[in-house]
Amino acid sequence: MLVDESVLARMADPDDDFVAMLAGHEVAHLWFGCHVSTRWWDDLWQDEAMASYLSYAAIGDAWAAFCYREKDRAYQADALPGRQPVSSPVASAAEAMYRLPALTYSKGTAVIRQLAALIGDEALRAGLAGFMRRFGGGSAGLDDLIACWSRSSGRDLRGWAQEWLRTEGASTLRATVTAGPDGTIGSLAVEQDQPRTHRIGIGLYERSAAGPGPALRRRRLISAQISGARCEVPVPAGEPVPDAVVLNDGDLTYAELALDPVTLDALAAAAMDVGDPLTEAVCWDAAFAADPVGGARSRVACRALRPDPAAKAAAWALALDAAQDRRTADAAASGIWVPGQETVLAGFRERYFAEALPALDGREIRAMRRLARALYPATLAEPATLAATAAALEGGGLSEGTRLVLREQEAILRAVLAARSVSRRWG
Repeated sequence: MLVDESVLARMADPDDDFVAMLAGHEVAHLWFGCHVSTRWWDDLWQDEAMASYLSYAAIGDAWAAFCYREKDRAYQADALPGRQPVSSPVASAAEAMYRLPALTYSKGTAVIRQLAALIGDEALRAGLAGFMRRFGGGSAGLDDLIACWSRSSGRDLRGWAQEWLRTEGASTLRATVTAGPDGTIGSLAVEQDQPRTHRIGIGLYERSAAGPGPALRRRRLISAQISGARCEVPVPAGEPVPDAVVLNDGDLTYAELALDPVTLDALAAAAMDVGDPLTEAVCWDAAFAADPVGGARSRVACRALRPDPAAKAAAWALALDAAQDRRTADAAASGIWVPGQETVLAGFRERYFAEALPALDGREIRAMRRLARALYPATLAEPATLAATAAALEGGGLSEGTRLVLREQEAILRAVLAARSVSRRWG
């Protein structure tokens, strides 16, 4: 593991679990990679994915971070021409290195999590313990690991390994709900384009007035094992038709979701507020895979980049709108400060200290940090910006979290000005 200043700096952020996850990953290699090594490079994933799975599992509540940070990359990699199964024959170590890391690490981790949902955490851990006892101090391959899990779970998992580890691509799941004459659910089915066996949660959501804005709250969670191109899912009699149906509630499986228009509209109206961070991550990933949502964020950023005062003002208002969803606000903020557009941005430095900081100071800490940094007039790297920052720090009235962001930006700006000064002297 390479440890440099950037990794050490992240340790100071209590909201950043990356360093803990990275340390856990490397410690897990004492078992996967050291105590038991792979027989050949076909199963490089076995060391890396298992180490990642154990590191996220050890942290405890980190699966939402995994969903945001890792799974979308895996889905994208699984749609590229160079995609490969997680485990497949290779002729050399160099050939193994051609594998996309998103498949070796991220998809592999997600598939192990999917297996835990299918056979249970206890059976998964028992299989790993048996694997360590039997092959410790030597080497083993995929078939050996699958045999241990088959024994611990009491089910033959060779077919599962073929579906999930030796077959490329991701299944796309789609829910189909038919309504009865009385407004209750007549039938609920899950369809998939690449049939695999999954254990998933199916969340039935309804609109709720809870919280500061519109939200969706889960009325019922149905646990179902699905397989085949179409699988009917039993629903309790009299269950009303929900406002949204969320497949893979709790992110137990590795599959892309095709959200039906009603569900997508309900999620968008609620800004993905479903009351559970992990399921919200699932919804965001699914929404940005749709055409009503991923393109919208790119359009917001592109409009903000235009060298036009009206475009900058619109992006500024959007970034500071407390009712706006996080990703749209971030996209708007990301396009405001562009080098070479200083004349267009006249007045926004003053607005940052007079408007943005007071508006952001009471926000949730992570949202405040992102936007306070993105909206800071970094391209106006001049003494006037430094003086305005110092005045805001001396004036008081800001929370310690906001003051910390300002001190960070002040330090960065001082470094930029110092570098420019050195460059002039050398010239």
